[in-house]
Amino acid sequence: MKMTTGKRLIRYALNQKRMIIWALLMLTIAVAAELAGPFIAKHVIDRHLTGIEDPWYESVEFGHSVAFGDSYYTRDVYLPDGAPRDEEVQILQIGTRFFFTETRFQRQGKEITMMVHCQLSIITRRIRVKRPS
Repeated sequence: MKMTTGKRLIRYALNQKRMIIWALLMLTIAVAAELAGPFIAKHVIDRHLTGIEDPWYESVEFGHSVAFGDSYYTRDVYLPDGAPRDEEVQILQIGTRFFFTETRFQRQGKEITMMVHCQLSIITRRIRVKRPS
């Protein structure tokens, strides 16, 4: 009796079971690593690049505090539990400029209107970042 092609393939696959399982495991790891890239990039962008616009509080000097003027400011996510949260301030980035303001602005999506931009120019001090020499 002659074996069908399907039965011969199954028989061969059973002989190579260990290699097939290993290949499927490696394929699963490769796909998971490829899918993790965008999630890592999203976390970096949201937490570290655009996170500057999260609420900041005037505080005492901590590890993540930033000195500005005569005070120290710490982002809300970096304040230790139970730490006093004094005056809330906000840093806005518009284009390549950063603005320090004591007025809280809510964003509509990703855009700030020209009216808010004009108000920022009037009520804020521009932050100048000193570059290391």
